[in-house]
Amino acid sequence: MEYVELDPNLTRVAQELGLIAQSPSLAIIHDDGRHTSEGLSKKYDAVVVDLPEPDTFQLNRFFYL
Repeated sequence: MEYVELDPNLTRVAQELGLIAQSPSLAIIHDDGRHTSEGLSKKYDAVVVDLPEPDTFQLNRFFYL
């Protein structure tokens, strides 16, 4: 399982607060999710994205109909 997060400070604090548990089966990747997913040969059963409502053009680019 991979967890992709752009901000390493966010994952550090989440780990300190016990929101992300250390696990050999979890790889934390500090990168842009779009960059990480480009050219993947690996297939995923699910991709979970936690974004707020697309109320700006900046966020709207992540939503597809």
